[in-house]
Amino acid sequence: MKRVILAILFFGGTIGFTGCAPAFRNEVLRRGKAKGWSEEQQMLALGESYKYFLKKNPKTGKYEVNYSKLSKTHVREKLDELLDNIDGILSYKDEENINYVELFGLRNSLEHKEEVLKEIRDRVRLAELYDQFRALIGALPMEYGSYHARERISGYDVKQIFLSTEPASAFNFNVAQIEEAKRRNVLVPIEKVQFSLNRLLDRKEQNPANLDDPNNFIWKSKTWDIELTNYKILDAEKPDNNYGNYMEGYRVINGKRESKPALRVFFLEEGGEGVMLLDTDKEGDTGFGLPDMVEKVTDLLSVNEILGSDQLMNLLFQEKRKQQRIPPKRKPIFVEIVRLGDSSAENWEAAPTADGWIVPFKYRNELQSNYNIKVVFAKPDPNKPPGILQEVKYIKKEWTLNGRYGASIGRVVEYYRLKPAYGTKNFVEVTVSQQNTKRVLLVTDDGTEETVVVTPRANKLIEDQPVMVDYSEGQKRWRIMREGDSKVFNKRKVISPSSGKDTGNYDDREFE
Repeated sequence: MKRVILAILFFGGTIGFTGCAPAFRNEVLRRGKAKGWSEEQQMLALGESYKYFLKKNPKTGKYEVNYSKLSKTHVREKLDELLDNIDGILSYKDEENINYVELFGLRNSLEHKEEVLKEIRDRVRLAELYDQFRALIGALPMEYGSYHARERISGYDVKQIFLSTEPASAFNFNVAQIEEAKRRNVLVPIEKVQFSLNRLLDRKEQNPANLDDPNNFIWKSKTWDIELTNYKILDAEKPDNNYGNYMEGYRVINGKRESKPALRVFFLEEGGEGVMLLDTDKEGDTGFGLPDMVEKVTDLLSVNEILGSDQLMNLLFQEKRKQQRIPPKRKPIFVEIVRLGDSSAENWEAAPTADGWIVPFKYRNELQSNYNIKVVFAKPDPNKPPGILQEVKYIKKEWTLNGRYGASIGRVVEYYRLKPAYGTKNFVEVTVSQQNTKRVLLVTDDGTEETVVVTPRANKLIEDQPVMVDYSEGQKRWRIMREGDSKVFNKRKVISPSSGKDTGNYDDREFE
């Protein structure tokens, strides 16, 4: 990663034969060595290989770099590799990269280099696409397939690619037939639609605030707003068919249509193949108004077929690399002071006001009787031998909906302490009745047996108010708690989402 960063910073905004020379030299020598050649033979081969990339200037008689030996595609692919490396370093997906970039303050510099390289790559890509476009519409000469023609037409030419200050003029992505029809006012819209989509919960992506957990995700939204028009050359009173000759689509951003089309499709024959030009850059971005993709298409004959292509629509509204980068949120640090040797410290969040935390929805019926009772036993002391006596830590009210097994809204569970008369006792047996899940049988160590019904009102077994409440809201399950003598729930934390899912089930004993 460090070598990649150094290469990117050194590379800067230059591109050409000199940038490829060290790699080329090393590759020639490596292959010669692999063949068992001597050092002298390797250097001779290197000297001969350079002749392939040189040409004689007829005016000066000197040899110069013959850039056309490099194809536009090859140069663009190398630039794509560099941009991918920069994106990997800046994308907040790798904690080591994040720390390294922040430690040396490289983000601004790398983002600047990324913009420079992107402009260079886009210009090379534009020239490459222009060759493809001309080939698809039949504008290239027949000998384009020959070796020398490919070198002359598709070779890397610095002057052709970079010296023009108006790329749209230097690379004219138009079809003469359509331009002439526009001039004669016979290119008529025959189909038009504006389509809008706003989906808040569109797709899941890994949460950048928790890069260590591949299962931790965030939701990303999707917004599409596009205006599509299908045009036909109408120079007769009754056309033979309703196929279009040209389609274009404009993105609409925040209610405003962009000044240039993001999508254009030229049909070489009515109802047949077309050539599609797609611009992924939004207005204000570098490269806006010029295509990022040129393809032959056979299944985009109407605006409905364009709207039906999720792949195409996603490309039209895709997020750019910088838009996809979300810095991870710094995790809050919670501190709790405990006695030495006490391992019970947990990440609790203090209530922001004196009113404390509350369950933010109603979960009790009018009689407050929709609950099951469950018993939570204290965990056995590992320093004491196992015995038959059981200590009850909490009595739970498990709130229900539509019967014993249906959880309430939010799967609410309240935890109550025993009243002093029972809190000091050890029990041989504590069992909830399966016929009435509010009735509990208590058997103490002296043989006393008692049945108590935990009523909705204040009763003899449990305190009047719960000490803790668990509930679910959205994707989180919360626990709120009254600490000490607090009258309100002054602490809360996130707990496991699986907590409280066994509503009405008494198969297992619970410990806490």
